Amino acid sequence: PAPGPPGGREPAACLIVDGSTLAIILGSEACSHDFMSIAMRVPAAVCCRVTPSQKADVTRLVKETGRITLSIGDGGNDV
Repeated sequence: PAPGPPGGREPAACLIVDGSTLAIILGSEACSHDFMSIAMRVPAAVCCRVTPSQKADVTRLVKETGRITLSIGDGGNDV
């Protein structure tokens, strides 16, 4: 996992990414790495309006960190 902010406190913010933005992120190894670095530093990350394959890709990336992930819905109308 990426190191947290100084003092060990988690930031009081969450990460929210939509499917079109996630397509750009997942299309680049560097962007995927940066995305996961940020996602591991916040208390919650939400990906909305994503395709089933995007959901699978994010789930795989999170599982590689040993963290827990939850994926809900069919991807067409996730909120």
